[in-house]
Amino acid sequence: MGVTPQTTARALDKGVVMRKLFIVLCCLSAVLTLGCQKQLRQIAEKFQSQSGDDSEENKEALAVRYDADTGYHNSYLGFSYTVPKGWWLYRLHEDNFSEDPEETAAEEVLDISYGTDEGKDYSYVGLISFANLQYSTGDNHLGFSLSAETLDGIGSLPAYMEYFETFMLEPDANTYELLDSGNVTINGVRYERRVFEVIREKDNYHFLTLTRPVNNGYYLTIKASYWPVNKNAEKQIIGVLSRAMPR
Repeated sequence: MGVTPQTTARALDKGVVMRKLFIVLCCLSAVLTLGCQKQLRQIAEKFQSQSGDDSEENKEALAVRYDADTGYHNSYLGFSYTVPKGWWLYRLHEDNFSEDPEETAAEEVLDISYGTDEGKDYSYVGLISFANLQYSTGDNHLGFSLSAETLDGIGSLPAYMEYFETFMLEPDANTYELLDSGNVTINGVRYERRVFEVIREKDNYHFLTLTRPVNNGYYLTIKASYWPVNKNAEKQIIGVLSRAMPR
């Protein structure tokens, strides 16, 4: 919304930019309601085919509403998530997150992005982004995006979080501030917790990131964006995740 970009050599790498765009994707609106999951898949494929247009209007026009609870799996990472009925899909990486666990069991079938950041080779797996409401203007709007990555030379969660914080605080079209950090346990699994503020000319928003190791050296990050006026947002997010992930 009009903030002058502060570009760094690091941010010029297209792969780095796309990873950050997915992680900090501001939750967008949707205009379609679907009657079956087959239609949901077809429109998701249409969204992916037009994903070169990152305008807010395009994302809003192509988002779709779930008519049933829908579970997705990445068996290679060992991760599953169920999006509730009535929520809104913004983007689904079907090669990486499928309703059929067998479709994501092997590395060679995944759509993995490869690149180099700060001298480290990375592998990045985008999964899904979605929200509870059609429009992000609602005070209680919660937007989620899920992804995973691994970096050569980083073999522990503390080391990854040090890298992750530096990565997330690097300015681009917006600037970012780390507000809080700690950890939280959801369904018996411990996550590293970070709360950031996205600083814009107006309408700053917050997002919570929850990160944990998954299979094959990857680190999974769940990001949830929300408006600062929603004082109960973090409690609501944890409640959503506890119902959406296996116990």
